[in-house]
Amino acid sequence: MTDIYRILDRKKLQIVFDAAEERCSLKHKQILDKLKLMARSRCS
Repeated sequence: MTDIYRILDRKKLQIVFDAAEERCSLKHKQILDKLKLMARSRCS
């Protein structure tokens, strides 16, 4: 029984981590886009 629970927990954790990573990369992308816009407006 414990092995099954361990596997389930691992899968749950993996899903949570994947979701967190996606959220982080989205935020990162937005920040990069903002920086690019700032750089463009400064250059022109």
